[in-house]
Amino acid sequence: MDKRNFYTEHDSGKVFLWAILLPQIISLIFACIFASVYKTQEEMQSSIFYILVACVLAQACFAFILYYYNKKNKICIKQATKLNTNINLKNVLVCMLISIIAVFGFVNLVSAANNFFAWIGFNLGGVEVPNHNFWWFLFNVVFLVALPAIFEEFIFRGIIFNGLRGKGFWFACIISAVMFAVMHLSIEQFVFPIIMGVVFALILEKTGSIVYTIITHFCNNFIVVLISYISNFTGRDIASFNTNSVTGALIALLIAAIAGTVIWLLIKYLLKPNMQTNEQKIVLQSTNLTQQNTNFIHKNFVLISLISGIVLWLVVVVGSLLI
Repeated sequence: MDKRNFYTEHDSGKVFLWAILLPQIISLIFACIFASVYKTQEEMQSSIFYILVACVLAQACFAFILYYYNKKNKICIKQATKLNTNINLKNVLVCMLISIIAVFGFVNLVSAANNFFAWIGFNLGGVEVPNHNFWWFLFNVVFLVALPAIFEEFIFRGIIFNGLRGKGFWFACIISAVMFAVMHLSIEQFVFPIIMGVVFALILEKTGSIVYTIITHFCNNFIVVLISYISNFTGRDIASFNTNSVTGALIALLIAAIAGTVIWLLIKYLLKPNMQTNEQKIVLQSTNLTQQNTNFIHKNFVLISLISGIVLWLVVVVGSLLI
């Protein structure tokens, strides 16, 4: 049997459920193990082994899902995810510029949103990975920069966005961005992921290659880690200003709007357009045909999986109010 070279809406729904449930199941198992080893939560969270597991677990699950799901369903990963390795240097440079603008353009909006969440009572604390020396910096580059850039892009843009693409670009863009944000199961990691989820989808749509979303995601994460590393040495936050006041929040919103406009213009006018081949047109037609022939459950599976993810997100987020 020949391998399938496209994803369907049903694939998107199934993979999202896997991506949001599997890491939580494995996390519960490890939580039970750590609880029996460490006496206090502070002792546990300061353990290097715990930090390593916390950083690697989700990405390891995503890598397993990527491999197992595609192998089981006989899907060609390279073609279905649009892994086009013909790299255009101009596109790479534009993606790097987009990352810089995104981090510095949206950081204050995210800060203002988190200030509001903290004000109404949400606990924004989480596992903080040390970043106070060069070796921890390298650790962060590998486990918080490179691995998420690769595996999250393959899952959320490669499979989920491409699987939803037959329903129209904006449907696929918004739903995959919301799923990307929900996956983080954190209210403080909701605003930025949903914005970047839209940006990544726009980049994939324009270039036709997931390589550029991986590059953008990598650069975005790297800049954040680098800023944290520099701030630990200087004692100053070099990327943001005080957004506790209404004026500060409004300025942050204005800067974010300008940044978003500039990013859209860069994607529209500077990224190399996607030259859709006959093969890609056939794949899109095949995706639409496959989705038209499915039953009621298959047609609504994305909605079912998204609602399930949102419910889990609400349970985790609302639970932080009780901590």
